[in-house]
Amino acid sequence: MAPYSQPTLNVQRGLWPQTATIDWCESNYELSYYIAEFWNTLSNLAFILPQIVQYIALSKHKNVELAFRSAFLSLALVGLGSVCFHMTLARSMQMLDETSMILVSLHGFYLLYLMKEPTVNKTALIAFLICYGLAFLSLYILLVDRPIFHHTIFGLLLYASAAIGYQLKQRYGPHYKFWTVIIMQHIAFAFWLIDKHYCDVLTAFRDRSMPVFLRPAFQFHAIWHLLMGLSSHIFICGIIRLRAWIKYKEEFVITYRFLGLWIAIKKVVPAEESKAVSNQLVKSPLIGNTNLKRRSVIDRSETLDLNQNQVPPT
Repeated sequence: MAPYSQPTLNVQRGLWPQTATIDWCESNYELSYYIAEFWNTLSNLAFILPQIVQYIALSKHKNVELAFRSAFLSLALVGLGSVCFHMTLARSMQMLDETSMILVSLHGFYLLYLMKEPTVNKTALIAFLICYGLAFLSLYILLVDRPIFHHTIFGLLLYASAAIGYQLKQRYGPHYKFWTVIIMQHIAFAFWLIDKHYCDVLTAFRDRSMPVFLRPAFQFHAIWHLLMGLSSHIFICGIIRLRAWIKYKEEFVITYRFLGLWIAIKKVVPAEESKAVSNQLVKSPLIGNTNLKRRSVIDRSETLDLNQNQVPPT
């Protein structure tokens, strides 16, 4: 992810030659000879770890469609691309990072539109989004030196998805954490802007006024990663929960956990099936004998207690 633009240095300070057209506020190779931007690289775990864990957890639920479940893998791909980019500051990794951001945005837009218009022609929608992605890629190769192009396309996709998300929120209410995602992403964008426009001030304050152990808290691009990664994860959890509720609300209970960072799906046993199971248990000879024996023991103990509590005749 690339919010901060500054002239590329020709001096190689670490392992990787710096060929990217964009650099950031974090000092390069400050903590490691092998990682150009240590905190910007490490913070991408927010795009990778929760997504992989949730994807594996949902894989056993065949009712969660692959198109929705695989959104976690798309987001993990963004994190992987960003790790490669911030670790190397290489032009090829920059293109991987920024292209994956557009692809995952198109994926999210597809899922939202599918829920807004359930009868839409899926093939036509996928074909349109593929053409959109190819058009972006063709122009991006020509305009990679102009970050404003990528930022504009990415922003338009996010706000188009937000508009559909708002309509779903109005239609289905609390089943989708729309405002949580919107607020987190706008706070993330505020850190993005501060890191971009006030880098000199931020760096001076961090290096001169902060103890070493607090300096990572002022790596604002890393905070942008954390907030965007977690809010995007909540977004995917929300649309999967909403989709499952729309299609299977009589069969499953889908609950949020950990402030929306996790969804749990539990199959509901229908009332008739539950009653049939209960009747079977009652009629079972083994269960019946066990209950009779237990009742017999209880009766004997109650008789004993009564005998012991009786007042002896005088």
